Amino acid sequence: MSCGAATENGPDKLLPPLPGLVTPIRFSHGSRRGLLSVAAPQLGKLWRQETEMRLMAAPGDGRTPSKAFAALVTLLLCLFTNPLPLRAANDVEEGRALAEELRGNVPAETARLQGTLKIQPRGKAAQMLPFYSAVSTGGKEWQVIYAITNLPAEEAVAIIHNPDTTNRYVRGDGKPMADVQTPFARSDFTLTDLGLEFLHWPQQRIVKKEMSRSRPCKVLESRPAPGVTNGYSRVLSWVDNESGGIIKAEAYDQRGKLLKEFALGSFKKVNGRWQLQDMKITNVQTGSRTTLEFEMPKE
Repeated sequence: MSCGAATENGPDKLLPPLPGLVTPIRFSHGSRRGLLSVAAPQLGKLWRQETEMRLMAAPGDGRTPSKAFAALVTLLLCLFTNPLPLRAANDVEEGRALAEELRGNVPAETARLQGTLKIQPRGKAAQMLPFYSAVSTGGKEWQVIYAITNLPAEEAVAIIHNPDTTNRYVRGDGKPMADVQTPFARSDFTLTDLGLEFLHWPQQRIVKKEMSRSRPCKVLESRPAPGVTNGYSRVLSWVDNESGGIIKAEAYDQRGKLLKEFALGSFKKVNGRWQLQDMKITNVQTGSRTTLEFEMPKE
């Protein structure tokens, strides 16, 4: 069974829809082919009439559906069973554009934040570590340093962002990080989590649009290149339509099982500006949770 627009000189030369509400419908079933022009207001009436005829027809009385009804059924089957490649293409294009926009969100100014890294393994006492983060900008690239305050400077990690290429990860002493999947300070955050590395993956698409935390969001699905097995298999990010920021994310392991959940915490208004007070990441498979709690500037 196939369906499509009407043809002028055969089934292979497609014509555009007719003006107004009349649409030419080409239908075929086996060796049978037909052409039907149906006005939109007539579709419901045609469906009711033919359905009543089918229901009232006695077995063996010879009454069969009209060609118009057969064409309508064919059209409906095509609409509900065929994929929509144009919509899928738009979802990919929109996803790539959104990932590019997120990668290009350069901090407006340099900043230094400090607070507490709270690591809470399941069934164990929480570990509290003082930390600081320093943001420096300049040109197209910008750098974010993450460090535990009471550890040597060489133990710090610097993530160098560039919207056009993958991040660079270096130690405080300038040496490249050997393993970017290394947890930061033995927490649930890996270096690639902090660097939002998934935004550089080749496969990006919008999978749905929905509310999250009372905010309208686009849900971005990010997937690595085929064959990459040293990290997540995909990441879902809920991107706030208004602010353009990620308010929550989910990371999945190589088996497609949910591995981590990331969420921004509460905000506080300080000197007329909203400041993030905390953010959390949870390993749902181990039950461990890490919270970054930021110190609020004094009003």
